[in-house]
Amino acid sequence: MELILKIDVEGGEVAVIHGACRLIESCLPTILIEANSTAKLDRLCILLTSYGYQVMQPNGFNSHNYIFFHPIREQDRSAISEIINRLTLDANHND
Repeated sequence: MELILKIDVEGGEVAVIHGACRLIESCLPTILIEANSTAKLDRLCILLTSYGYQVMQPNGFNSHNYIFFHPIREQDRSAISEIINRLTLDANHND
């Protein structure tokens, strides 16, 4: 089962990641997260790559929105693609 963690807490993302460390370590969820600055993205990348995550920013995503995924969950790549498609469609319908 795909576990997705969406974090949009207006600046508290790093604190949320720290608070969710047991969940992240045990479940390796795909994480949708907003980073409003390069410094924030750098901190999130350092923190989440320590868990083995990789980051991507799919076409159609807002310039501050990112997906962090764990490569060990290879089966989730198709699910990530599906999520991206749904989010892009939803964003286009809300415009």
